[in-house]
Amino acid sequence: MRSGDRESRNVRRAPVQLIAPLDAHPDHRLLSAPMDPMLAAVAVALIGFGVVMVYSASAVQATVQHHDPQFFLERQAAYAAAALVVLFCVSRFDYHRLYRLTYPLLALAGVLSVACVVGFGHTAGGATRWISVGPVHVQPAEIAKLAIVVWLAYSLAKKA
Repeated sequence: MRSGDRESRNVRRAPVQLIAPLDAHPDHRLLSAPMDPMLAAVAVALIGFGVVMVYSASAVQATVQHHDPQFFLERQAAYAAAALVVLFCVSRFDYHRLYRLTYPLLALAGVLSVACVVGFGHTAGGATRWISVGPVHVQPAEIAKLAIVVWLAYSLAKKA
């Protein structure tokens, strides 16, 4: 074995550095920057496609039940407009703040799921999978989906 081969095996590699560490402070230049136009266009196109599909699937039923073929189209378009406003507002939110909510969100999803099983759930459509909070009915599975996504992002960022 040559000495050059031995030296190349003993070379220590620098540890991998995170691009944005978990305690990173927000980059205010990026927060004030405009949105990615391609990503925004894809989101708007998907929302528009969804509105068209709702109209296509429900025009006959809306005509029979409500005597207005655009009944569900108008409702879906209003929800789509509200979703675009929420999308714009959320795009300005610093996602680094979600790291601190990872384990509380997982705990909340677990507690709400157990509450449904124990008997605190609201029955609708033959299934007890809702939690009633006044006039609002919350499905713990939706909170669990958000918690899993946040936890996976946190875990992958931590492990790089």
